[in-house]
Amino acid sequence: MASLLARTLLPLTVLGLAAVTPACAAPAEEEVGEDGAAAFTEADAVCFGAKPANGESLTEARAACLTQQANRLLEARIAKAEDPRDKSLEAYRGKLRVPAETGCFTEDVMGKIPGFHRYDIDTKRDVGELAVQIKAMVEFLTTFQRDLDGYPNNFFKSVDICPSTQLGGNLSLVAGTLRIGVGTGFGGRVSIHTGSALRNMWSEGEHLSGPLEALRGIRWAVLDPVGVVRSVMRNVLRNLVQRFKGRLSAAEAKPASAMREELVRIVREETLERTGEATEAAPTEIRQRVLDKIAKMSDAQLAKFVKSWQVEAGAAENMNGVEDGATSLHDVAAHRNVEINAPQNAEWLNFQNYKQISVDVQIFLPRSSFSRYVQVVRPTTTVNAAQGPAKVNIQLNDVIDVKLNVVYGQAAQTASLERALPQ
Repeated sequence: MASLLARTLLPLTVLGLAAVTPACAAPAEEEVGEDGAAAFTEADAVCFGAKPANGESLTEARAACLTQQANRLLEARIAKAEDPRDKSLEAYRGKLRVPAETGCFTEDVMGKIPGFHRYDIDTKRDVGELAVQIKAMVEFLTTFQRDLDGYPNNFFKSVDICPSTQLGGNLSLVAGTLRIGVGTGFGGRVSIHTGSALRNMWSEGEHLSGPLEALRGIRWAVLDPVGVVRSVMRNVLRNLVQRFKGRLSAAEAKPASAMREELVRIVREETLERTGEATEAAPTEIRQRVLDKIAKMSDAQLAKFVKSWQVEAGAAENMNGVEDGATSLHDVAAHRNVEINAPQNAEWLNFQNYKQISVDVQIFLPRSSFSRYVQVVRPTTTVNAAQGPAKVNIQLNDVIDVKLNVVYGQAAQTASLERALPQ
């Protein structure tokens, strides 16, 4: 059992993960000057000639044209299919916008007065800059989805481009929409962000505001779906599942009696004995329930079950669910048991300091239904800091870690087992 846990426990630390995560290639981008001005072409500024209809203002007509331009660019990226992962961009079809409504671009009378912020789109430069921002937005989404590596994006489903002064910043997340804030100001000058700048803002958690602002920093390092921690979790889980599917495939190739024997062994070694939360349909005592069913299956039923388990084990919904369950299940460090032994014996001064920073990651993500398969292994820390006689002794212990210790592989195997098991 100890060797099994050694194979399946997944300790993740923020400080140690950078060395094992491959760097992402930066997308090709438009050049942007220090003032945020970007080079644009006549083709970029084509929406300057958009004609208002049905009582629209010029701003509304140009914003509608830019929105169409954004979605055509996205469609072209999908059709180009430079990378198989670009297919996931289909989730954003028709969901890229340059809104002309309250809170975004509007006809702003006060903006006509020099020195006031303005939110209308009335120069060719405005249109051209916004078109270049659209290109950067699509590059950002492309890199983002590639880094998700086929997993769904549960943080936002649509993207808007709005004036930053309307949003209160350069990036915000509101009700499933990521809003990119472009600079607007004196003389109608629009300043934009490159795709890499958008990615940096996302990684730094700039979109987390209000009650979510507390998640910035080390908390966001755990939650960020394209950050180091989650990327490594996905890679580890994918490798575990591939190994497991290979074991099921080998069992399937055996004669019926040997297949049944091997399947019993797999269930005992690869799955949890019980799950964390019971429901009427899925009680906690899962392993014995499965073994009882296997004993009663015919050879044909058993073969069908093995095939079904292989499919469920590799399903994106299963792997993504277990990953989210592991992330959202618990506050990562709050369950740490700390024992401090710091005897001090000095004639003048002894100073000893211990700091344990607890990181709560479950505020942001909803508690996943897959979290019932994740088992927490509560870590312990012992600090020994004996200090002998001296004029001054200083002992500092700063333990700043983000660690998820879970029986990760067994969680995925058990989740897929319940989904494949005949009722």
